[in-house]
Amino acid sequence: MNRLRLEVRKMSIRSSRPLGTAAWLVLMLGVNLLWRAHGLVARSADPPAALGDNTGCSSLRIQLVAPQTPVLARDVEILASRIQERSGGNATFSGRANCGVELDVQKGIGSEGFCIEDVSPGTVRILGNDDRGLLYGIGKLLRTSAYQPGSFALGKWRGTSVPDKPLRGVYPATHFFNFYHVAPVEQLQRYMENLALWGFNLVVFDFD
Repeated sequence: MNRLRLEVRKMSIRSSRPLGTAAWLVLMLGVNLLWRAHGLVARSADPPAALGDNTGCSSLRIQLVAPQTPVLARDVEILASRIQERSGGNATFSGRANCGVELDVQKGIGSEGFCIEDVSPGTVRILGNDDRGLLYGIGKLLRTSAYQPGSFALGKWRGTSVPDKPLRGVYPATHFFNFYHVAPVEQLQRYMENLALWGFNLVVFDFD
């Protein structure tokens, strides 16, 4: 990897004339393909549902089937707040709505795994093997859903997902006055929640 970076840098230094647009595109494509081969570039995420191809929702009823715990209560709050922020649609925990999400915890899926399945038109169920699995399932639904002012479409992805690795983390270097060093605590909390929705379960800090 270091050798690859060195060779690219040498090419840019030796060149006495800027590369044309086409040449740069070819070079960047080659580097990207090499990085993908070494697992250094994340694969593209599942595309979101198209509003025209799925049930349009202006309101969402969220039902927690599993016994409530502080962690599960926070999972529900995150789902409701993200739906409201991204679409302006109303998220409710009782009463009627034109779409619904059921949340439950059932062992047997696999550690920190989740399953998303249809219940009825406009209603899906997210099953987590545990508290974390349920949160990751919520993240999957949020990423694959589509949003526009006043309405949203529930993501179409259905199936079971179990992490390949037990630890999936990030090292936010808190130095040189970067974002992690100076950002308000509220922004860092939001950032950590977003990481969790993607399936991260480890954060490593190094303090002098």
